[in-house]
Amino acid sequence: GLDNNGTAAAGQVLVTPAHNAFLPASPYRFEAGEQSRRDRALMTLAFLVLGVASDMAARWGTALGMPKVTAYLAFGMLVGPYCLMLIPYNGPSHLAFIDQTSLGFIGFTAGGKFFLNELRDYLRPVAFMIAGLVSVTYAFNMAAVLALSDFIPFMEGMGATQAVGVALLVACIGIARSPSSAIAIISELGAKGPYTTVVLATTVALDVIVIVLFSMTSLGVSALEKAAAGGEGPGRMLAAGGDEDASGAKSSDVLVIFALQMAVSVIVGFLVGNVLVLALVRASPLPESRCCGGPRARRALEGVAQVLEGSQVALFLALGFLVFWVEQESSERLGFAIMQPMIACLTAGFFVVNFSNYREAFHDLAEAVARPVYVAYFTLAGAKMALDTLVHVLPVALLFFGVRVLSVVLGGIVGGRLAGLPSQHSNCAWMGLLTQAGVALGLAQSVSEQFAWGPPMATALIGAVVLNQVVGPPLMKYAINACGEVPKKGDDAKGQLDVRAAPYRRVLVVTEPRNDPTVADICEHLVLAGWEVVITDLPALLKDHGASEPPSPGKGLGDAEDRRAKRWSVGGPPPPPAG
Repeated sequence: GLDNNGTAAAGQVLVTPAHNAFLPASPYRFEAGEQSRRDRALMTLAFLVLGVASDMAARWGTALGMPKVTAYLAFGMLVGPYCLMLIPYNGPSHLAFIDQTSLGFIGFTAGGKFFLNELRDYLRPVAFMIAGLVSVTYAFNMAAVLALSDFIPFMEGMGATQAVGVALLVACIGIARSPSSAIAIISELGAKGPYTTVVLATTVALDVIVIVLFSMTSLGVSALEKAAAGGEGPGRMLAAGGDEDASGAKSSDVLVIFALQMAVSVIVGFLVGNVLVLALVRASPLPESRCCGGPRARRALEGVAQVLEGSQVALFLALGFLVFWVEQESSERLGFAIMQPMIACLTAGFFVVNFSNYREAFHDLAEAVARPVYVAYFTLAGAKMALDTLVHVLPVALLFFGVRVLSVVLGGIVGGRLAGLPSQHSNCAWMGLLTQAGVALGLAQSVSEQFAWGPPMATALIGAVVLNQVVGPPLMKYAINACGEVPKKGDDAKGQLDVRAAPYRRVLVVTEPRNDPTVADICEHLVLAGWEVVITDLPALLKDHGASEPPSPGKGLGDAEDRRAKRWSVGGPPPPPAG
């Protein structure tokens, strides 16, 4: 029961090919229509097995210098519906809950990267980088698409107005980025520094800005088409004979709906952030000094701690899924989404790290969950890549891809120079800003639905997004390494602390006498409350300073004190050095 396009009509049974016996029951029974719970469970179980295999393949890939993200994507494409078909054509749509859960986690993590005390110095560079990228992308993409329109099949015979509309939309979608890919690369490398901060902040900000720009651009293109058609209505209306006034009103409401979505997203993010804080409070481990009893009691407490940690992980992922599920349900029931779920998750992560005492606990939890989430998300993303589409539109996709790369190169250099970034950072900026994913695909689909010439254009744009997502991660990894922001092997970033850095919830504990039994209990409670505790002893400070009073935390500490000051961990610090 296949039609001319190779797809099954609703309710028609598909025969499972012999080499797809790995998934015997579900994926091929109904290409359209509802699957049974058994089918969905089998598909999920099969994907878990493929996830383990993807993780193993990524280890081999990293041995060859390949980023894990690229390895996951490549494995997903290999086992997807266009190669080995271990994941069927309709498989990714029935594994959407994995996407939703993963994107929620990625949103929390991205928001957690924006620590205000560290970000304030980067606001100006980020603003200039955004200005350079947006202005250059619009100007360069428009000029290139109009100049090369004769080589783009779906633009043959277009009038000047429609050609300008295509150029504007191609330029706008070229601004979209992939925060999920950027976060995954940064987490894999443990990267931290000016270049990483500017690239990440720019990536996240542009993925929000592009939604506003697309709303404005699509309204402008619709108005141009309406004027060129003599008032007969824009885009899709010309082909479908739709109602001009209704469509015009719907278009004019886009910005209002977007503003309401932003407000609801921030409120929801604040509420979710508070729930995360409560989870981190309730699941904080007991200090070792408070543990009593023999080995059996300690084992029982360790078991309780593991249960609490598991509950944290489950709640962390469940909240992310819930935010995206609410957005999906509102879209289906109301006809529009009540919020932007990624913005809500970003707000939640931002709230936790900036307005609670559990910044370190939040990052530790995110680090513990990151690996399985990234494996699942990017393997599924690889399986979803429309490789058949890419083959058919490869020349146009390569054209759009090349034009975008050049615009990002120029925009990164212009923005970096305006911001006063080091020349190496400016020259490497484009490598960290190439990736594209979900937002770009969604906007391309929106073009397909709004305009009569939208479908062929959307197909070419999707092909370009696939190329950006494949090429972007390796280049970003190279750029971060080139800028020297990857910790060297053997460095324990958490164990090193510059006590002269600008303090944020940091305290210097000076012991006198050295072996005061109350110090350990005080320090552990401070650490669990989110403080960074640095411990030294009074005789050492007084001897070097020749003073009667110890200096305040983070001020007046010379090299000798830096050597004596040690970060306290929950397991206890090394013994305080003798004076």
